[in-house]
Formats: sequence, structure tokens, C-alpha cells
Amino acid sequence: ARKELGLNDNDFVIGHIGRFVPQKNHRFIVEMAKETIKDLPNAKFLLLGDGPLLEETKDDVIELGLTNSFIFAGTKADTAPYYSAMDCFILPSLYEGLPVVSIEAQANGLPLLMSNAITKAAGLLSTTKFLSLDNISEWKNSIAEIAKINISREIDTKQMEGFDIKKDSIKLGEKYKELISK
Repeated sequence: ARKELGLNDNDFVIGHIGRFVPQKNHRFIVEMAKETIKDLPNAKFLLLGDGPLLEETKDDVIELGLTNSFIFAGTKADTAPYYSAMDCFILPSLYEGLPVVSIEAQANGLPLLMSNAITKAAGLLSTTKFLSLDNISEWKNSIAEIAKINISREIDTKQMEGFDIKKDSIKLGEKYKELISK
């Protein structure tokens, strides 16, 4: 996926997957990118998704002169290769329940930076941090820290318990049988 996207081995890829709507806070990503690139010039922001604010977000990127640091990859039926192309994942949402992308990113072993407006139940790995949206520097510094270390993408599967579709579908089926037999 990195090759397909024109990324090289030296690029540090910060990813986000989500609809371009106010809730997902893409404007914050662009503002944070402006600060991040000052300290991490090899940073590339890979954004997947579509939505009513896509063109506005692209305009913001152009206006700030960040075009070479952003890749807008559109929507993808299979996002797994794109998670694998990323070096960290960001989710600066203004509000969320339990975002599926946070689980998918962690299942891929990605370090994850999330807004502290997101439920703490979404943080499964020790490489997940919840950050304030009031402090862009905290986000920029956290990305810089991640870029300095070589994070193993291997995960302890016990940390992902409760998010295994095969096991959970069996449990759900058993629960349905129990309810029907009453």
C-alpha cells in the first residue's frame, strides 16, 4: 500500500480513517499537521474517507501549503492494507461512542492517539494515548515520540479480547439460544 500511495521507507505516515464531517475534526488534523511538519518534515498524513467536508479540508491543506504532506485516498472497501501502511493512527474526534477504526488500528498494532472525548473503553493497548483537543503541542509531541522509537506491531491477543468476530458470534448465538429457550 505504501508503494501504491507513493510513500517511501523514510516517510512517517500518520493515518486517519473517517467521514469528512464536523465530528471527525479534520480541521484539527490539518492544524496539527502544520505544527508537526516543522519538527518532523518526513511526516505524511494519510486520510481515508469521503463526506461533505472533504473539499473544504483539501482547500485548508492547499491554503497552508501542506499539499505534499497529505494523501487523500478516498474510500476503500478493504482498509487493512492502509492500516499496514501507517506508522501511527490519530482520532481527534469531537465525540464518539466506541469507534470501530480505533479497534481496527490497534488490532494492526498501530500506536493510537485519540481525543479524550472518546470513551476510554476504546483504548486497548499500552501504545494508545488519550489527548486533549485544547493542546495541539501535546499531539505533535506525541507523534514525534512515536516517530523516534521502533514500535513492534506485534500485539498480545489477550488485549484484544471481546473484539474477535469468530468468538463473539459464537457467544451471541449461545445468548440467542438461551433467550429463545426461556
